[in-house]
Amino acid sequence: MGNLKTNRSVGLYVVLTAIMNFLPVILVVVIGKRLTSGSGSILSAALGLRGGLEDLVADLMVFLAAAWIFVMAYCIYILVLFWGVCRDMNVICQKYSLGSTMNYIFVMLLSGITLNIYYIFWSNQQGKRLKEAEGFYQRQVKGTGTSHMVLALLGSAPVWIMGFFIYKVQTDALYFMAHPLLTVVVSFLGFVLGFMDMVNRAYFIKDVNTLAEAYNGQGAGYAAGGQQAGGYQGQGTGGYGQPGMGYQGQGAGGYGQPGMGYQGQDNTMQAGGYSQNPAGGAMQPGGPEEYTMPVNEWMPDAAQAWKPADTGAQGGFLVGRKGEYQGATIPVEGELVIGRDETNCQVVIKRPDISRKHCTVRYNPGNGTYTVTDCSSNGVFGQDGNSFPKNAPVTCSPGTILIIAKSGNEFLLK
Repeated sequence: MGNLKTNRSVGLYVVLTAIMNFLPVILVVVIGKRLTSGSGSILSAALGLRGGLEDLVADLMVFLAAAWIFVMAYCIYILVLFWGVCRDMNVICQKYSLGSTMNYIFVMLLSGITLNIYYIFWSNQQGKRLKEAEGFYQRQVKGTGTSHMVLALLGSAPVWIMGFFIYKVQTDALYFMAHPLLTVVVSFLGFVLGFMDMVNRAYFIKDVNTLAEAYNGQGAGYAAGGQQAGGYQGQGTGGYGQPGMGYQGQGAGGYGQPGMGYQGQDNTMQAGGYSQNPAGGAMQPGGPEEYTMPVNEWMPDAAQAWKPADTGAQGGFLVGRKGEYQGATIPVEGELVIGRDETNCQVVIKRPDISRKHCTVRYNPGNGTYTVTDCSSNGVFGQDGNSFPKNAPVTCSPGTILIIAKSGNEFLLK
């Protein structure tokens, strides 16, 4: 699929939706003013009518026709807008197997049938998907599953209030005349809460724009073993961690500039992380200047990263299941630190919800188990959703899955 749309206007949506919400008030004011006015109008003069009943009826018909045209145009605009939003959301999320949503028309039909109950559930699910996707695309989104669900819940109040009004009119036609204050308060509350749905959808548009831009950037991609402007070209059969088999830039721009790329120089993983040789620009273990490689320097070739030269050697391995390290096999020798601080962590995840030192993983060769310690603020979770205790070593067996906060990064203890 080609590039996704990244410039859907949140401002235009907000303005049109605000007018749509205020339309009943506008019509009441305009029609009320016209009813209290005895003068003729320009329309009446053009039709050859005199001031009077004919003039009044003609003006009212114009007002109602204009409102009807606006409502129809707005509904078409919303269907086209969010049909595209849902389509791009599916493309963004399906790239990393994060599920999909049905066509927006069916979403609205189901929401109407269920009095917006389905819409609340749908908002929660899509908010979760976009939040999970931000870890893969390294772009922060504004909404979460919980925030979208709350906004959709509040924004559904006008639908339920309208249903309440209809029910009361059918059972007691004079109910609202007997309770005028309640009618005014409930109507005003529904009007105000109706704007929460506008906020909910505006966040969806903004977040999809953000992730679509990142998706388009990844689509330009990097070519391993082929030549591409600004990318990498493989210069050997091995990835990082095999002597003399690193990558050297051959493209134009960035790390792919001639003489500016990295050439493998026995780039095996050491306990102190990678170190950089300032003179030659090569990555060598144990160099004079300690430097832990940030993920974005090698992320395009994550599947090639840290492959052990001797796969039969005794030791533990951390396998990336989701996120920036998906496909990477990372040896666990001594204590492996996962976190945001590239100077002290071997596995660096540059995300706001990742602590500087998020957690540690240690392999126990005696019994083949692992010891995981959560040192973070936002937690480490198992596949069942339960969180690890804070600052308490936990013994884990091979096959355990570690979910690192809500960053979209998951690892398997091999």
